[in-house]
Amino acid sequence: MKKVIFITNIPAHYRVALLNRTYRLLIKDKIELGVIFNRLSYQRREYWDTSISNFEFPYYVLNKLSGYSTTRKIYEFGFGLKFLLDKINPDLIISAGFSLQSFKAYLYSKEKSIPFLLYSGETKYSAPLSVDLLRNNLRKYLIKRATGFIVYCGKAKEYIESFGRKDNIHIVINTLDTDEFASKLSNYLPKQESEIFRILSVGDLDFRKGYHLLFQALALVKKNCNINFCVQIVGNSGNYMRKLLDLSDQLSLREISFIGKVQYNNIPKFYVNSDLFILNSLSEPFGLVMLEAAVAGLPILGSKYAGGSYELIEPGKNGFIIDPHKFGEVAEFIVTLMKNRELRKQMGEYSKKIVQNKVNINLASIQFANAIKLNLL
Repeated sequence: MKKVIFITNIPAHYRVALLNRTYRLLIKDKIELGVIFNRLSYQRREYWDTSISNFEFPYYVLNKLSGYSTTRKIYEFGFGLKFLLDKINPDLIISAGFSLQSFKAYLYSKEKSIPFLLYSGETKYSAPLSVDLLRNNLRKYLIKRATGFIVYCGKAKEYIESFGRKDNIHIVINTLDTDEFASKLSNYLPKQESEIFRILSVGDLDFRKGYHLLFQALALVKKNCNINFCVQIVGNSGNYMRKLLDLSDQLSLREISFIGKVQYNNIPKFYVNSDLFILNSLSEPFGLVMLEAAVAGLPILGSKYAGGSYELIEPGKNGFIIDPHKFGEVAEFIVTLMKNRELRKQMGEYSKKIVQNKVNINLASIQFANAIKLNLL
């Protein structure tokens, strides 16, 4: 039995779904996929519903000193990693991200002369240089020396290639359990037609989500179109929310509702009752919320700074790729969709086709399993 170990930060529900399915595919070929988590959760992701009872793969959790978490992220140090790897004795290591933990995993793979793959979703927009010198140096070091790469999307592949690596890069489209999400959506009655155009955006209230620019676009929509609309924003609040409240007052945008944090199992009802989904981020490795919107059959406006926009949006067919800074253009797209119910319907159906044919949990697990098998040969 060959052993593969995947090292990551926490058991995100969407990643667990992918790992479960990949485990099932690999075990048929006598390859066991195991997972090492830095920890089981942290504050920013407590609204996710992930139970260890759902893990089909063998898993391990590093000790508390192996990382440090803030309200925003986890810093992974990887203390105790070598001990676990010695115990598991893997034939292949896959490590997520450009962290000290990945650095230690690489050193172990070098010592044992086994393949080391980097798993990454970073793009040129989500990983700007000069922000974190330590991480930048780790990034360059690991990209130069990794055996190969598994990346979220085409833009993440381009990012790896920008460092001069063109070889052994496998795209495994980032995904959630699209089958399960579709099932959850089916528990709600189809949305009723309404005279009020309903816009949805899902994401933490953070500057990088670009809500301040979206509000400027919405102010233009209100000025130039007499159709009533409402906007729901679902996500964790923070200091940025105060600024957004002040801005909405300045722009007289009474149409905006801040829903706040919502448990993941309750998220589908917001998609079901919406007419348009917008992701206006200024930095986003992928943007899985757009995939949720696509499963729900919504037209999508996705930021050019989100890697997932290029996988999930075919401009003019199921939405548009937008530049958040060009809020006049964003407003025009919104008004176009507000005025044309039939276009919205057609785009929503096309979103579902993209899920069915291109971005779904079944295809992603096959891609993941194939990338692993190719690197075990």
